[in-house]
Amino acid sequence: MRLCTGTFWQKLFPTIRKMSVRMICAMSARLNLALFSFDFKNAFLNATLGEPEHLIPPREFAMLSGDPELANGSFISKLVKAIHGMMQCSLEWSNTLAKVLDRFEFEGTKLKRLLADRCVWVWRNQNGKMPTMGTHVDDTSMGCNHQDLQ
Repeated sequence: MRLCTGTFWQKLFPTIRKMSVRMICAMSARLNLALFSFDFKNAFLNATLGEPEHLIPPREFAMLSGDPELANGSFISKLVKAIHGMMQCSLEWSNTLAKVLDRFEFEGTKLKRLLADRCVWVWRNQNGKMPTMGTHVDDTSMGCNHQDLQ
């Protein structure tokens, strides 16, 4: 994926909308849900790249390895996982998380991803509560009952 003029940035950097954050907070208050916030550690390293990327290792890496083949720049690495600093790493992480959450099922009910904001998932459980989760790259906010977490 190459960045070009006119690229729609929401597609490259999927982030939750302000209105969706307000909705999660309001629903949590209205339905008496606890509001949690958490961060996925090393999230980008868990994302598999959609297209192969190749890179020449930095000169410092080559000097530390002591390998003469690396030192002269004739070695090229193929990346399988996203790394920090790549333009598409947050998009790849978002796609990886979406694949996992779309398969997630609890008590026979699946999480539903909102059409209006693709960074928000809602689940209606049997007691009528609606646990809701919103993601902003690798930071997540979730409103749910304590019983839903057990």
